[in-house]
Amino acid sequence: MILDGKSTVRITASAPDYADGKAEIIIYDNETVELNIHLPENVVEGETVQGKIISAVPVDGDIDVYLSSTDEQVLTVQEVAVIPYGLTSAVFNATGFVDGIRDDVQTASVHATVNGHDSGSTTLYIMDNGVIHINIPDSPAVDHFKRPKNTWDEYQWAEIVVDQNLPILEWKVEYSWSKYKEASIQPDTFYVKAPSGKQIMITSGQQPTGDYTLSSQDFNHEMANGIWRFWIEDYGTYYSDRAMDIKMMIASPVTILTLEIPERIPENIGTISGKVIVEPEPENDLIINLSIDHPDITVQPTATILAGTNDVSFDISVTDNSLLDGTNAYPIIASTPGYYTATKTIRICDNEISALTISLPENAKEGIETGPGTVSLDREVEQDVEILLISSDPSVIIVPEKAIIKSGLSSVQFPLTINYDTNSIVQSLSITSTVMGCQSNSDAITVLPLMIPDSERQALVDLYNSLHGDHWDEYINENWLGSLGTECTWQGVVCNESKTHVIEIELHNYNDSGKDLPANIPASITNFQKLTRLYLFGNNIVSLPENFGDIQQLKELYIHYNKLTNLPDSIGDLRQLSILNLRSNDLVNLPESFVNLQQLTTLDLSYNVLTQLPEDIGNLQLLSTLNLLLNNLSCLPVTFDHLKNLSDLDLRKNPWPELDLYFPDVIESDKTAQAVLSITPAVDRDIDIQLSSSDPNAISVVDLITMPAGATQISCDFPL
Repeated sequence: MILDGKSTVRITASAPDYADGKAEIIIYDNETVELNIHLPENVVEGETVQGKIISAVPVDGDIDVYLSSTDEQVLTVQEVAVIPYGLTSAVFNATGFVDGIRDDVQTASVHATVNGHDSGSTTLYIMDNGVIHINIPDSPAVDHFKRPKNTWDEYQWAEIVVDQNLPILEWKVEYSWSKYKEASIQPDTFYVKAPSGKQIMITSGQQPTGDYTLSSQDFNHEMANGIWRFWIEDYGTYYSDRAMDIKMMIASPVTILTLEIPERIPENIGTISGKVIVEPEPENDLIINLSIDHPDITVQPTATILAGTNDVSFDISVTDNSLLDGTNAYPIIASTPGYYTATKTIRICDNEISALTISLPENAKEGIETGPGTVSLDREVEQDVEILLISSDPSVIIVPEKAIIKSGLSSVQFPLTINYDTNSIVQSLSITSTVMGCQSNSDAITVLPLMIPDSERQALVDLYNSLHGDHWDEYINENWLGSLGTECTWQGVVCNESKTHVIEIELHNYNDSGKDLPANIPASITNFQKLTRLYLFGNNIVSLPENFGDIQQLKELYIHYNKLTNLPDSIGDLRQLSILNLRSNDLVNLPESFVNLQQLTTLDLSYNVLTQLPEDIGNLQLLSTLNLLLNNLSCLPVTFDHLKNLSDLDLRKNPWPELDLYFPDVIESDKTAQAVLSITPAVDRDIDIQLSSSDPNAISVVDLITMPAGATQISCDFPL
C-alpha cells in the first residue's frame, strides 16, 4: 500500500501475420494522504497570493491534488496542483474575486482532495479593494433623420447616481468607441461630469473604432456620491459616433476616518463633543491625532479608539470674543498612520448682535442684465465677514454662493443673473442672506418672463385694432391682448426661440366677419425689426403705411385677397424680400422703387388691374416665378427679356395687342404690292415688328417695320 497516485499500464497483444493490438488502462490509487494547506491570512480583491500544499511524507508517485473554493464569488483557486514523485509539497495560486461593490471583510475556505477523499482545508479573509464598478448604458443609436443637436443641455443620455460618500483616489472608465465615419472632419466628443461639477473629456472622437481605457487622478479626493453624467457632443450637423460597453470604476480608501461634529455652533457655547469614526474596526487600540488652527477654538490633541470598537468622542472648546466678526468656518482634522485622514468644517456663529439686511431691485426681466443686490450690517465689521446667499429658485435667479463684507465696511453688492425659463410667468422670488446660517434676512424681486419689447407688443395691439380684432371669431380672439409675457402665445404670432422678438405673423382671413370693414395696416408695423414673414391674407386691407419698407428683415410677404390700390414707395426698401404675393387686390400700377426688390424669387400679381410694369422690371434677376394672370397689361417693358431665371410665367387673360397684316390680291405683272399692318389697341411707344416671307423669290419683305407710338395702322410697299 503506497501513495503513488494514478498510473497508466499499456497492454500489447501480438500474433504472427497480425498487427499488434495495444490498449492503455489507468489505475487510480485508492490510498489518500492528509495534507496541510498554507495561505496568507488575508487577500485583497484582485490580488493573487501563492499557497502551498504539504504532505507529511514524500509521495510514491506524481499526486494530483484537486483544489476548490467554498465561494467562487469571493475567492478563486487553480483547479489542480501536482506533488511530484519523491517530494512533499506543491504550490498553487488563489485570487480574491473583484465584485465591484463596497463591502465588508468576507471569508472563504480552500479544500484539497486526493483520490476523491478530503485531505485538508484552510480559511482566509478577503478584504475589499475599495473599488466600485458601475455599468453605464450605451449611448443612443444614431438617428440621422431627427438630427438632434445632442448638447448636454438638450440631449442627455446617461445620469448615474452613486451612493457611496467616499473620497475618490482614482477614477477609471473602460468603453468601446464606434465611429459613424472614420474620416470625420468634425469628430464627436465624449464627456463625463462629476457631482462636484468637474468635467473630463474622455475622447475627442479622433480615435478609431475600438476598446479604450482612461484613468484620472484629477478628482483631488472629492466625494464620489451624487449624480455622474455622461454625454456625447456632436459638433457637426447630426449625432453620429457611439460609446458602448461603458464601465466606470471609482477607487476609494479602504481604511478611513470620518468626523461627526455639529455643522455650526454659537460662539458662547463653551465645550461640546465631537466623534471620530473608523472603518473597519481596529484589532488594536488606535490613537487618533486631532487639530484645529484657530486661537479661540481648541480640541483635545488625541483620542483613542479601543480595539474592537469603531468610534471615540472628543471635546471641542470655543472661547467667546467681543469682536463683530461674523460667522467663520474652521476645519478640524483627525489623522492616524495607515488611515485616510478626516477633515470637516465647523462654523462658529458670532453672538455679537448686528442687524443684517438685504435689498434687491424691484423687478427684473429674464435674460436681461439687472442691477446688483446689496447686503448690509448696521455697523462696520472688524474682520472680513462671509454672507451666504440663497435663491428661492436657482433655475430662474442665480446669485453667488457668498458675498464678503470686508473689514472696516458694513455692506457689499453682489450680482444677480436672471436665467431664461421657457415655462415662466411673472414670479415673485426671494434671495435670503445668512451670516453662515446663524442670522438671516430676505428680500423679494419680481421676475418678469423673457418677452418681446414693449414696442412690439404695442404694434401687435395696433394691428389687432386695425384689423377689427373685436369682430374676430372667439377661438382666435381668446388669448389676444393677454397679460405681459403672453404675446408669443397669441393666435397667429410666432416668436424666436428665446421669446424676445416676433418673427412671423399669420392673420389668415381674421377680418372676415361679414361686416366688410376696411382695414389699414398701422405705421407701428415697423416696430417688428426681426419680422421675417407676414401673412395677412383676406383682411380687407386698403392701404399700407408709408414707412412699410422699414421692416428690414422681411423675407416673405403674403397680402393677397385684400383691397390694395397702390403700394408705398418704401416697398422697394425691403431688400431681403424673396416671396411677395399680391394676388387679388386692386393694384393699378407699381411704384418705380419696386425694381429694387432684387432678392425676389416669387412674385404673384395675378387678379389685379395693372396696366403696365415698371420699365426696369428686368432688374429682378433672381425672379423665377411670375404670375400676371388677369390684369390689364397690353405690353411688357423692354427689360423683361433680362429675366433670365424665369421658369414659371403666366401672362394669360391680359389685353395684349393684336397684329393684323392685309395684302390685296396681285398679278405677276404688278411691280409692287401694298400691305396694311394694323395693331389693336394702340400702344404708347414705338413697336418694332419683324416680317418674313415664306417665298422670298416671289415677294421680298423688309426685315423690320416700326409702328409709331399711338398709331394703329401703317402701309408698306413690297416688290414682287
